[in-house]
Amino acid sequence: MAKVLAKPEKEKIDKEKIAENRQNFAIIKTGGKQYKVNVGDILKIEKVKAEKNIEFDDIYAGKKVSASIVSQGRHPKVKIFKFKPKKRYKRTRGHVQKYTLIKIESIKE
Repeated sequence: MAKVLAKPEKEKIDKEKIAENRQNFAIIKTGGKQYKVNVGDILKIEKVKAEKNIEFDDIYAGKKVSASIVSQGRHPKVKIFKFKPKKRYKRTRGHVQKYTLIKIESIKE
């Protein structure tokens, strides 16, 4: 005999809450990249020269996004090694990218 599993009850979907969540995001541009952000998100972006707070403009809706800086640091070192066989050509180079960790505080119209 096959067992019949009980279906879990579906949660009631609040349409107003879904509409709020859809409207409560912004798309910001920094460091040549675009990010979709919500309030409370923590992002690692390219280094920004600021001390405490940063203001961004939304690209599409014209919203103002304010963020606070959590920390600044450096990514791990990337080693670049060029080599051409049979030519005695070897070059080693390194690169360290700096970043800023930000937290999105508010999105205003």
